[in-house]
Amino acid sequence: MYSLPSEPGSIGHTLDAGFKLYVVSFKQVYVLGILAAISLTVPLHVLVLAAGTSAEVEAGPGAAMIATLVVGFIACMLLYMCFYLAIICRVGGIAYGQNLPMGACMATGLRRLPTVIVATILYSLAIMGGFLVLIVPGLILWVSLIFYTFCIILEGDGILESLRHSHRLVWGNWWRTFVICSVFFIVYYVIYLAIQVPFLIVDQITFDTELGAMPGLGQTMFSMVGDTVATVITFPLMASVFVAVFHDLKLRKEGQDLEARVEALTASA
Repeated sequence: MYSLPSEPGSIGHTLDAGFKLYVVSFKQVYVLGILAAISLTVPLHVLVLAAGTSAEVEAGPGAAMIATLVVGFIACMLLYMCFYLAIICRVGGIAYGQNLPMGACMATGLRRLPTVIVATILYSLAIMGGFLVLIVPGLILWVSLIFYTFCIILEGDGILESLRHSHRLVWGNWWRTFVICSVFFIVYYVIYLAIQVPFLIVDQITFDTELGAMPGLGQTMFSMVGDTVATVITFPLMASVFVAVFHDLKLRKEGQDLEARVEALTASA
């Protein structure tokens, strides 16, 4: 059975804990990952295909089509967020010894979705405001508030409390958190591109429009498969590493209160 570290660790130790959690939890969350990836990639590629079709007939999309695409895209994004939150809930449950059912995790994601949406809006506004004033404040807020979603799902925090909680955890460990996030995102995108590049290469060979070979829908579908596969593999990795970093920050700021943490997670689900 997987168990998170009981003491704060080094940057490498924290990242290693996240990768180990990913290995253990992937089989439990890959279905949610597939659903999240499909709900994210399909509407994006439909929009690209619709825009390309409109360009080919030299006519812009009508108002009805635009409204349909916008409503459909919003619905898909909300569905994607539910799956994303469910993944965080299930990975967090595995990390703390609670094998929460997929249905319970989905219910948690759906119940917490309005809180996450409002907190995300405030988070985005805070970052944009920081970058408008100076680049440095925006960067500071991006890192210090980044764990608000985990505070909502794993701790049951409200909108403002989740942002304050994240700030309290990161403040005093900002540079350390920044380095961990930077290293992880580099690794994340290297893995993502390593998975996606073969699809892009075959895409260019098979669907070369200059050669008149199967352009349009076929090309969009093949690219969508590449995006979906890459997302399914890397998305749980992001959740796992961030759970490990979140746990490490809690150990540094709030002590080794693992029992209370597990009780809070169980109650939220």
